[in-house]
Amino acid sequence: MDEGYFLHVEDVDFCFRFQAAGGHTYFVPHVKIRHDVGTTTNSRMIELHKIKGFLRYFWKNFQPHHSILTLTFTSMCVLALFAVRSVMLAPSGVAHLMSGRAAHHDPLRPRAA
Repeated sequence: MDEGYFLHVEDVDFCFRFQAAGGHTYFVPHVKIRHDVGTTTNSRMIELHKIKGFLRYFWKNFQPHHSILTLTFTSMCVLALFAVRSVMLAPSGVAHLMSGRAAHHDPLRPRAA
């Protein structure tokens, strides 16, 4: 696995490189995975790491096959998407801050009575 990814996209990069090396990946639509505990509650931070991961993935895997202009345009589109999603997440973030409560329960911190 590429340690340059912090959150998100490392699995896509791994599958892309695995297939390029002759391996086979499979999509199994009926399988469901559930996270019981999560540690990242900041939606904007999650989105930022997704964007950074996608940009790393595009430049790492497609630079040899596409022009710098194409990759730059793609990067600008991804960054614009991040900006739009950040604005969409803003109202919930403001409401959370004004309420004085955590948006998601931290499993390491006991709930207030």
